[in-house]
Amino acid sequence: MEKRYTKNEDIIEKNNEDKLLLFNINDGKMMELNRVAKLLWQNTGKSFGFRELQKIIGENCYDIKNVDDDLKKFVEVALKKEIIISND
Repeated sequence: MEKRYTKNEDIIEKNNEDKLLLFNINDGKMMELNRVAKLLWQNTGKSFGFRELQKIIGENCYDIKNVDDDLKKFVEVALKKEIIISND
C-alpha cells in the first residue's frame, strides 16, 4: 500500500509570482516552493500519495531529470517543516 500524506491545515499560503510561500502558523516554519513544487502543491488535494506527485510532474513538466529523487526531497523537506504530515 502506498504511503499517504496530508497537507497541514495550519498553513498559510502567500503567492509570489513563480513561487509560493507556505507558513506553518503553529511553529513559524516556512517553506518556499519553486515553480514545480508550487504546481505540485496546487494540484494535490488535502491527501495525496507519491504516485499522484509523479503523475502531476509527468503531465505538466517535460524537462525535469531525476524526478523521483526531486520528489523524495520535496516530501522529506515538507515533512521536516511540518507542511505535510505522514498518514502512518
